[in-house]
Amino acid sequence: MSLSRSLGIGCISVTLAACMVGEPEGGLAGGSSSGGIGSGSTGVTGASSTGAVAVTLDEQVVTPIERLQRASAPISTPMADDVAMADVEPPIGHRVAGRTMVVLAEPRWGAALRGRIDMGHAFAIYETVEGKGCTGEGWARVDQQGFVCLRDTTPSRRQGKDLPVLNPGKLVPFMYGKPLADRAGKLLAPVPRYRNVEALLRGDAPVDHLEAHHQYAFIESRRVEGGVVLLDRSRRAVRAEAVQLERSSEFHGRDLALHPVVGDEVAAWSAEAPTLVRAAPGAAAAVVGRLDYHRELVLAPAPVRQDG
Repeated sequence: MSLSRSLGIGCISVTLAACMVGEPEGGLAGGSSSGGIGSGSTGVTGASSTGAVAVTLDEQVVTPIERLQRASAPISTPMADDVAMADVEPPIGHRVAGRTMVVLAEPRWGAALRGRIDMGHAFAIYETVEGKGCTGEGWARVDQQGFVCLRDTTPSRRQGKDLPVLNPGKLVPFMYGKPLADRAGKLLAPVPRYRNVEALLRGDAPVDHLEAHHQYAFIESRRVEGGVVLLDRSRRAVRAEAVQLERSSEFHGRDLALHPVVGDEVAAWSAEAPTLVRAAPGAAAAVVGRLDYHRELVLAPAPVRQDG
C-alpha cells in the first residue's frame, strides 16, 4: 500500500468513510457504494421532512425552492485553498516497503495499529524519530501521525499514490453494507456467506455468517439464478437481498471558521433521501421540492410541530 499526504495512509483507514476503519471481516473490496465521503455544500435554507424544524416560508409557494437553489450555489473559498496549501508538509524522502509493514500510533512495537503498507509500495516519510525496538535506521513518521520501522525499506524516488483508487464517478472505493437488522440491531435472519458464487448456487454449506453491528465491503454485485449476489475481495458471496447497502454521500461537515452560522440560525443536514420541502408546516401541506441526501441546510431556530 502506498501513502499520500493528501489522503492518509491508503487503507490506514483514518479517512472518513471512504477507507473504512480497519479491514472488515469481509475483506476490503471495491466498487460503487454507499456510506462515503465528500464535500458538503454551503449554507442552504430548507426544511426537514420530519416536521421537527420548519423553514420560515414567504407567501409565494415557489420562494423556498428558489431560496434553496440560490443558497446552495458553490462559494469560492480562496482562503481555504491557501490554508490547505500552506498546511502541506514536504516529505524528507520516500521509501519502498520490502515487506508488508505495520503503521503504528507510536514509534514502538506493540503500539496501537494505524494501518499497513503493502510490500513493494512507495510511501513518504516526514521525519526520523526516537523510538524503541527498531534496529537499523530506526523509526520514521509517515502520514496521519503514524510511525513505521525503516528496517525493511529502501530509499526511492518513487512517490506514493493516493489511495484508495476510485473508479470514475465514484465517491468511495467499495460497496459497503450491513446485514439487515431491526432498530435494536438484531438480525432479521441469519445471513450465510459462501466460499464463492458457485458454492452458493450449488447449495453448499456456508463458510460462516455475517455478524450484526458489522459493516462489510464488497467489490462486485452479480446477477445470478435466483437474484443478485455480492462478492468480497476473497470472492466470498452473500445474497444481496439480505444486506442493507449504505448510501453514498458527499457530506463531510461544515467549516465554521470559514462559513459560520450567523445570528440565531441552526445548521442542519437532510437525513432522508429525499427530504420533502412543503409549502407550510404539516404533513398535509403541498410538496414544493425535494432535497438530496445530506444536503446542508440553515434553519429557523424555533421548531414548528404540526400534523406529524
